Amino acid sequence: MSETVDTIVRLDSKLWRTVVDLTRNPGQVAKDYVGGKRASYVNPIRYCLAAIALSITLTISTGEIRALSEGILFGLVSDVPDDPAFVRVVEFLSKYLNVMSLVAVPIYALVAKLFFRRAPYSYADNFSFMCFIVGHGAFLSVFGTLFNMYIYFMGLLPAFLLTNTVYIYGTMRFFGRGFWASVSYVSVASFVYMGLVYAVAWLWFVRLA
Repeated sequence: MSETVDTIVRLDSKLWRTVVDLTRNPGQVAKDYVGGKRASYVNPIRYCLAAIALSITLTISTGEIRALSEGILFGLVSDVPDDPAFVRVVEFLSKYLNVMSLVAVPIYALVAKLFFRRAPYSYADNFSFMCFIVGHGAFLSVFGTLFNMYIYFMGLLPAFLLTNTVYIYGTMRFFGRGFWASVSYVSVASFVYMGLVYAVAWLWFVRLA
C-alpha cells in the first residue's frame, strides 16, 4: 500500500513540475529531457496525449468547437447553425480534432529538422520537443476556452496567443535562436501543417458531396 502511495505522489510531483517548468521555460524542459534529465518530467508523448484529450473534451463540451469551425472557415460560409457546410465542418472537427492535433507533432518536428539542420538534435529529439510544446499549447488553450466562457468571448484569439507564445518561446530556448528566426520557423511549420489539414478536409468534404 505504501509503495502505491509513493508511486502516486511521485507521479503527481513529476506532473506538477512538468506543467510549471513548461509554463516558465518550455524549451529548457525539452532540452533537459533530450539531454538525459528525464527523471523529473512526465514522458512527453504521454503529456501530449493527455493535454490534447483534456483540451478537446473541453472544446467540444462547451460548444467552442463552433467558434473553431468559424475560425477555420474564415467566413466562407454563413454561421447559421443549419448551414450544410458549417454543419459538416463541425462534424469533421468533432470526429478528427484529436488526430489533427496529434499530426502536428511529426510535421512540426520534421520542419524543425529541416529549418534548424545545423542544430545538434536528431529527429527523435525534435519529436520529443514538439510533444512537450504541442501538449503544453493544448493545455494552455484550456484557459483560453475558460476565458471565453467566464470573462469575455474573444473567439480563437486567447488560445491562439497562448499556444503561439509557447511555440515561439520554446523554439528560442530549445534551438538557441533569436525571436525572428523562431517566428519564421513557427510560421513555416504552421503553413505546412494547415495546408495538409485543409487538403485532407477538402478531400473528406468531396467524398461526402
